[in-house]
Amino acid sequence: MTEVIALQDKVAYLQSILDAIGKSQAIAEFEMDGTLIAANPMFLNLMGYELSEVQGQHHNLFLNEQEKSAEEYSHFWHALNRGEFQAGEFKHLNKNGTEVWLQASYNPLLDAQGKPLKVIQFAMDVSEQKSVLRTVAKNARHLSDASEELTSVSQHMSSNAEETSSQSNVVSAAAEQVNRNIEVVTTGAEEMTFSIKEIALNAHEAAKVAANAVKMAAETNQLISRLGDSSAEIGKVIRVITSIAQQTKLLALNATIEAARAGEAGKGFAVVANEVKELAKETATATEDISGKIEAIQTDTVGAVKAIADIQTIINTVNDIQNTIASAVEEQAATTSEISRNVTEAAKGSHEIARNIAGVAEAARSTSAGAGEAQRAASALRRMAVSLQELVQKFKF
Repeated sequence: MTEVIALQDKVAYLQSILDAIGKSQAIAEFEMDGTLIAANPMFLNLMGYELSEVQGQHHNLFLNEQEKSAEEYSHFWHALNRGEFQAGEFKHLNKNGTEVWLQASYNPLLDAQGKPLKVIQFAMDVSEQKSVLRTVAKNARHLSDASEELTSVSQHMSSNAEETSSQSNVVSAAAEQVNRNIEVVTTGAEEMTFSIKEIALNAHEAAKVAANAVKMAAETNQLISRLGDSSAEIGKVIRVITSIAQQTKLLALNATIEAARAGEAGKGFAVVANEVKELAKETATATEDISGKIEAIQTDTVGAVKAIADIQTIINTVNDIQNTIASAVEEQAATTSEISRNVTEAAKGSHEIARNIAGVAEAARSTSAGAGEAQRAASALRRMAVSLQELVQKFKF
């Protein structure tokens, strides 16, 4: 009797242990052929069945068709029938066909001779952890792919940034060269503007001189014209003097004749008359010489008037040309000043371009440095992704 009580106490103790375990774990009992004998409420709740629906059913009720016929499943039950403990993560399907992952142990219960009598399963639901692990694994793959893509992009960006920096340096150098050339052109334009202003000033001075020459030529022409008129008047006087000299000569001749008739008394008068005649003759000769010179002067005066008139015409033409040149030079000076101003603006623009290009080059160098940092960060991410994948792969799912 005492032994029976002790045995009952031991059974009650073991049942209390099973009850305690059943509060936190799903428990099911199977025959050695896999037929379900009993299951606690937690197991039934996880699988979505009533006990009457699963009692007497084979364990493969909770597997899909492929897993039922798998060689591994056959080996699983053979091992249990040899009394070998089986533990791990197992995928089951509940009544709705939804996957339920269990962290379970299948424990063969042995009789006194060590022969397996039945199998008891203790399991915990790890479906949520499995889902999390799947998500982590998926994200780890995505992270690895993203890190590789980031590495590729950062390498490409670094290469492009270096090329941009190199090209920016070339453009900057070219801009500086253009700027130097513009400065040379600006200097030349300024010098040309100064020269054109000098030419314009000289052209104005030449125009003034030409205008004065025209005025002086006109005055000289008038003076020579008056000289011609005076010469004509002198010619008239010479003709009068010549006429008087001729008359005086005739009178002297008559006086000589009369003196000869008077004889001795008229000798003195004859001498005077002869002297008068000779004087009249010399006067006529001198008057003829003067008349010839006056005629030559008149002829030269006419030629001078014509020459001065021609010179005046030429000077007028030169004056017109000088005025045209002065006007054109003034226009050219204005144009050159505008060119000089535009070139100066271009020089400012070239300076600005060179400054901006230098900024682009600096930005490209910063981008290249940033790309290098991104590449290093991508490499670190890739290493972390690989490590994460390795950790996740340690879990069976």
